[in-house]
Amino acid sequence: MTIDFLARVPATIANHAQMCLNSPETIVQGAYLTGTVIGQAQGKQAVHDALEADAAHRAESFATYLGARPTYPWEQPRWDRRRLRPELPESLTGRWQPKPQPVVDRSGPWPTTIPPTHEPVPLAVAA
Repeated sequence: MTIDFLARVPATIANHAQMCLNSPETIVQGAYLTGTVIGQAQGKQAVHDALEADAAHRAESFATYLGARPTYPWEQPRWDRRRLRPELPESLTGRWQPKPQPVVDRSGPWPTTIPPTHEPVPLAVAA
């Protein structure tokens, strides 16, 4: 597939360009080629600027669409981290409650202590 870039250029301008390019005078050819090169550079710069502006606009609209960036707990200042910690216990030993007193069983030949969570132990061993 071929593309004719001169299709939209008016015929009078295309004929004038052809005459300048094929002119026997080198000054006319040089001026025409210099103008062509400068024109192409300016056109490329205009296209580049338009693409850059479009990319910046699309990036800004995408950032607006996403909204504010999320905040993470580890990015908070140190004083905020204390609020993230679990609740501190009431005492230094935590929520430990003292065990109930052992029961002394005097039904046998000698007194025996019965701790709430252990096997019965003779009183002499427990002391």
